[in-house]
Amino acid sequence: MSVSRELLVMLIAMSPPTNICGSAQSPAIFPVPQIPSGTSLDASDVYKISSGVTPPKVIYSFEPEFSELARRKKLGGACTVELTVLPDGSVSDVHVVKSIAEELDKKSAKKLIKAAISLDEMAVKAVKQYQFKPAMLHGKPVPVHLSLGVNFQIF
Repeated sequence: MSVSRELLVMLIAMSPPTNICGSAQSPAIFPVPQIPSGTSLDASDVYKISSGVTPPKVIYSFEPEFSELARRKKLGGACTVELTVLPDGSVSDVHVVKSIAEELDKKSAKKLIKAAISLDEMAVKAVKQYQFKPAMLHGKPVPVHLSLGVNFQIF
């Protein structure tokens, strides 16, 4: 059975993020769809987690802080970011692919949109500080592209 790339991306985006704010859990790493078979890769490519490429492992995660605006509005939620884990385990190219603002209903969206975006920004800021044990291919560290869920919960 063949699954289209678009469907895989949708399934990844819909996967529930793991709470990394206020818990000892490791963040959820959602693999980006595999590269098509027959594609040749070289050292300059960013790999996908697939057969032969082991996923990176989080060795240091930084808990995101609530923005003051989100705290005042009592807004929480989940966002998904995509990033590249470099061969040295550092992070680059962090950006939001599913915003907390997407979860807002139409009535509250106008008054909460700035707070939601501020939480997205805090998630990106936190993820940029992560450190990973790098992904490996044939025993050598390689850069990989992946998605990560960040959850802000109000206690």
